[in-house]
Amino acid sequence: MHGRLKVKTTAEQQEAKRKEREKKLTLYKAATGKIFAKRERNELDQEMLDLTSELLSVNQDFYTLWNIRRDIFQAWLTSKTPEELQKAFSNELYFLEQCLQMQPKSYGTWHQRCWVMTKMPEPSWDRELRLCSRFLDVDERNFHCWDYRRFVVHHFGVSSENELEFATTKISSNFSNFSSWHYRSKLLPLVYPDESQPTGVKEEILQKEFELVQNAFFTDPSDQSAWFYHKWLLGKAQKDIAILHVFVDCKHSRILVSFTKPIQLGKDCFITVMLDDEKVDAQWTSTSGCSGVLWMSVLNVDLMKNDEREHSIELCLCGTTENVSQTSSLLPLKPNIDYCYWVKSHVPGTLFSREFTSATSDILSQEIDSCRQLHELEPDNKWVILTLLSLMRALEPARYLTEVVTYLDKLVALDPMRTNYYLDLRSKFLMEDAIESHSSDAQRSFCITGKQLTVAYHLEHLAGMVDVDMSHNALFHMKSGHLLQSIRKLKLNDNRLRTCDGIERLLQLEELDLSNNDIQDVQDLAPLASCTNLQRLALVGNPLTNVEGCQERVLQLLPSVIHILL
Repeated sequence: MHGRLKVKTTAEQQEAKRKEREKKLTLYKAATGKIFAKRERNELDQEMLDLTSELLSVNQDFYTLWNIRRDIFQAWLTSKTPEELQKAFSNELYFLEQCLQMQPKSYGTWHQRCWVMTKMPEPSWDRELRLCSRFLDVDERNFHCWDYRRFVVHHFGVSSENELEFATTKISSNFSNFSSWHYRSKLLPLVYPDESQPTGVKEEILQKEFELVQNAFFTDPSDQSAWFYHKWLLGKAQKDIAILHVFVDCKHSRILVSFTKPIQLGKDCFITVMLDDEKVDAQWTSTSGCSGVLWMSVLNVDLMKNDEREHSIELCLCGTTENVSQTSSLLPLKPNIDYCYWVKSHVPGTLFSREFTSATSDILSQEIDSCRQLHELEPDNKWVILTLLSLMRALEPARYLTEVVTYLDKLVALDPMRTNYYLDLRSKFLMEDAIESHSSDAQRSFCITGKQLTVAYHLEHLAGMVDVDMSHNALFHMKSGHLLQSIRKLKLNDNRLRTCDGIERLLQLEELDLSNNDIQDVQDLAPLASCTNLQRLALVGNPLTNVEGCQERVLQLLPSVIHILL
């Protein structure tokens, strides 16, 4: 046994490591205590800087220590010469570079570098640009470094054209570089601006971008980066706040106004009402609280005009913010007519999409063909299918609806973890198609049954309907039901509703069918108490009907109900 090297057992190794950790922890705690003691005494000196360097060299995420270092440099700004400061900051940059080599994604280190560069007497922005390039060569997806590069570019005055070329180089070397694609989406509107486009980029440039991104997803169809960039290229216009519909209930002197997006009426955005060219005082309330897509007002004037004169009512949306579109709607008030409406003009088929030029339409058609080809090669690639859906919905929603629904059913099978998302998306598309094809608001009735809808989207478009049938679907809730402010008869039977949340404050509602849902308890009907004109209620086939004394409890909860079907 003599002369042979003794090999430590596993237990001995673990014990040695434990002692080593304890030793390091003791030193770490001692240094931390000394730093905070010096801070209490406001000793912002070189020793303090050296102590924080020791700890930050092993733990770059000790953010308080970066704050202390800034305090030290801040104190030196008034006590040292420019030459001394330049040297101190240069040493700090060198230290920060060492820290970044150990932990390239440290928030605190990158933030400290930004701060140093703004305080340094003679910062070398060119050197920082080269440093960014080196770090991105090592890890091209380091978003901390991309953020820092944007910071350097801003201060150094690098042109957007040069940065676009840099992003192109990075993309060419690796199509999977999502950060480069994202940077490109920020640079294109600066280099080729066009405010008329949703992406803010000239149309002819976008067409070339489609070719670039197509090369990317044909190279690696499973990579998400190019698909997300393609979605950005399709763009979705940011709608200005404008009046979408106006419904005038002359009998009750009530006006309903729906908007293109949620709005808060106040001093910066308001609606004026003119009756026969005379301003009428109107107090507006939202069905959703302080902000919403549907607002209503009950006027203190009679809108039922029984004489032979021509009368009119005009609403004008005004605002001081840029995203408010000055919208006027003029409605004639005809004798003995208790209802009139106005709809914002739009090209048929573009109520939920936008109109493209013929050149862009051709490009999108070609994109659909290309994705079809790729789908044949990669039938189980969900990104190909999702992009096909986006293209079809952007180009001709009604034409491709059947195909879109088929693709969504396939996505449910391919990606079951996101089943609810795909089902909700399917419901959204079906509702949009039904509303687009709805013949006229003058009918005041709307029906979409047996479509397996999971969510009732866009109900603000139905604010003037008096009869809505959404039975035989798969609705789990009606949270936007309060938007149906003109509803008198609502059919929601044969769905999956568990509560009546959202079916509230519907003062015109007289008849409600909730048969064959999943309402468990009488208290789940509580929101209906605010529908004070509700007279007929059907609850057949709900679990609550098995509760003892159900009818008495329902009638007590909803005193306006006269006929109840259990």
